[in-house]
Parts: sequence; C-alpha cells; structure tokens
Amino acid sequence: MPQAIDEEKMTAKFQANQTFDMHAPPLKNIPHMEFPKMLYLWPKDKTLPPTSKTAIAANEKEEKALLKKGYRTQPHVQEFPGDLPEGFEPDLSQGN
Repeated sequence: MPQAIDEEKMTAKFQANQTFDMHAPPLKNIPHMEFPKMLYLWPKDKTLPPTSKTAIAANEKEEKALLKKGYRTQPHVQEFPGDLPEGFEPDLSQGN
C-alpha cells in the first residue's frame, strides 16, 4: 500500500521537541480511492503516433457515460508493424 508522511505525527514531534530520523519520517498508509478515474479513447489505427484521448470520471455515473461513448479503462499502447513499410528509406545524412 502506498504511504505518505504523517504530518500530524511530524508536527507533534516538533512541538514536543523530540528528535526523529529525517531519512525515516513517520508514515501513514494512503487509502485506495475508486474515483476520480482516468479513462482512455483509443484511435482506430493503432500504428499511428499515440493520439489517444483521455477523460476523468468523478463518479460511477460519469464513468458509465464515458464507457458508453467508447472510452476504456486500459491506456492505449501504440503498436508498431513488424517490418518497415514498403518504400521506407532511412535518413542517413546526419551519420552517427
């Protein structure tokens, strides 16, 4: 579970003039929140540069509406064709 610095404990230690290890501050667990949630609209041609669109759903009602419009919960990962397209010529003028 992700953690964050526990500011209340940190403040209490400062006010009580207690010492603590700066490299190991008091931590608290961050609870999981279902919303807001990011949704993704994928492009039809997955070989083009990544042009997916994103939207943020603040609650379940907004999420359902976006899913009906075609948004997905998984981000778009660009797919590349296995071979270079026919007629492809690399630009070798710069040299390495």
